[in-house]
Amino acid sequence: FLTYASFADWKTREVSNKVWLAMGSAGFLLLAVQLVIEGSVEHMLLLAPAALLFYDIFWDRDELYDTEKKKLHLPALGLYALVVALLAAGYYWVGVGWLSVQLFGVTGMIILGVVFFYTGVLHGGADAKAFASIGILVPFYPVLGSLPLFQTPALLGLGFPFALATLMNAALMLLAVPLVLLLYNATRGDAKFPQCAFGYTMELDRVE
Repeated sequence: FLTYASFADWKTREVSNKVWLAMGSAGFLLLAVQLVIEGSVEHMLLLAPAALLFYDIFWDRDELYDTEKKKLHLPALGLYALVVALLAAGYYWVGVGWLSVQLFGVTGMIILGVVFFYTGVLHGGADAKAFASIGILVPFYPVLGSLPLFQTPALLGLGFPFALATLMNAALMLLAVPLVLLLYNATRGDAKFPQCAFGYTMELDRVE
C-alpha cells in the first residue's frame, strides 16, 4: 500500500482515498481474525469506535464547529459522543487489561493523525490517513513467534505505539536528506547555502 502510495505521490502529488480505505479495512479485518484466533473475540468491541473515527475521515461533512454561524454541528457531535460511549461500554465489558489498553492505541492513533493534520505536524491529508491506517494495520510491535523483531519495553509499547514509532523514525530519516543533497551539490560544485541542502539546480527546459 505504501509503495503504491509513494509512487502515486511522486507521479501526481496525489494519493487516492481508496488506498487508505483498503489499507485500513485490511487492518481491521486482520486484527479481527487475530483476536478470534487468540480467543479474545470480546475485544472486538474496542474496534467499533476506531472504525467509526477512521471511516468518518473519508466522509465529506461539516466541521464540528461552524465558525461563521458560531454553533456546533450536531451530527458530528453525535458521532464523537457515540465513540466515547462505545469506548466506555467496551472497557466496561472487557475490563482494563494489557490487550484492551493496547487496542486503545488503534483509536488513539486515528485521533492523533487528525490532530497532527490540523496542527500542521503532518502537512497533507494523505499523511494523516496513512498514519491512521498504519495504526490499524500494525497496532502492536511486530513479533515472529517467540522472537520479537523489536526489543520494546512493555511501558513503551503502551505509551508509544508502533505507528507513532514509525512516524518518528521517518522524521529521523528525513534529517539525512539535507546531508545527502549537500554532498551531492558539493560534488557538482554547486554548494550555495542554504539552497544546496534543500534541492539542486536543473535546466529550465527540463522542468515539467
